Amino acid sequence: MTELWDQPDNAELRKTITRCPFCGGKRPWFYQRFRIECERCGANTNGPEATTEEEAIAWWNELPRPPAAELDAMHATWKRRQDVSRQREARANKARKRKDHWEASERQKLDAEYTQWARDREAWLRAPIPQEVNND
Repeated sequence: MTELWDQPDNAELRKTITRCPFCGGKRPWFYQRFRIECERCGANTNGPEATTEEEAIAWWNELPRPPAAELDAMHATWKRRQDVSRQREARANKARKRKDHWEASERQKLDAEYTQWARDREAWLRAPIPQEVNND
């Protein structure tokens, strides 16, 4: 996988490649030989392999696209969904940590109770048996 943006000699190609027509992503990259894929949504030029980078970019740029304003709206929607997903995941992780902490403290309480019970039982077992007093 060669990222188009990481190649210093591709400054001109960077200017000519367009955004993803499906999610509005701004950084598609080359994969395999000369195929382009969006890093965000996975859309790609899934046709016959191009023989040059220019040909792959031409195929990518020929994909039907909505107007730029619509692409911006799609990109904003995608970002919002990603932010909501990250927030949801953060809340779930926080709840998981809280639950783990609660379980650990409960486990400690149960261990302490069991230890006390075991001590009491041991003391009861070792206690001398009272002799029966016969008052005849």
